[in-house]
Amino acid sequence: MQLTETRYGALAVVHQVASRDAINAQLKQLSPKLFAEQQLTYAGERVWCVVENVGLGHPPITVYEYRDEHGRPITDLSDGIVVEMQRRAQNRMTMLEAAQRAEEANAKLRALHRADFLYEAAQVAEEWSRMQRRHAPVHRSRKLAQVRAKKRAAGVPGWA
Repeated sequence: MQLTETRYGALAVVHQVASRDAINAQLKQLSPKLFAEQQLTYAGERVWCVVENVGLGHPPITVYEYRDEHGRPITDLSDGIVVEMQRRAQNRMTMLEAAQRAEEANAKLRALHRADFLYEAAQVAEEWSRMQRRHAPVHRSRKLAQVRAKKRAAGVPGWA
């Protein structure tokens, strides 16, 4: 059992350092694609990261950097990295459930808007049809009326 000490002013915090294999085994239980590795930052600092192997010819992506509340890298690997990933997995599930509820609500809202649109369109069509009865949309000349009257008198089908 390896212990490490971190000092915050007069406060000393001692915690147990976990092995990389143990952490990777715990991460594999969360998702078979996750693993922990140490990476270098642009400033040259070493930081422990949780990486996801997305596969399909894409390089692995870093999903979490193990840092303290001030943004400084935590150099010793501990179970805190697994706890954080468990918390994120739980949040992800609640976010997926929220997204599903939002999608269902949006579908209901779209159906309601569609029904409103169809009702409004029917109202507009009815109003236009009333207006069209009073005023003919196509100009009808006297000559056209005479031709129709002749065809009707002759009994031509379609001119009745």
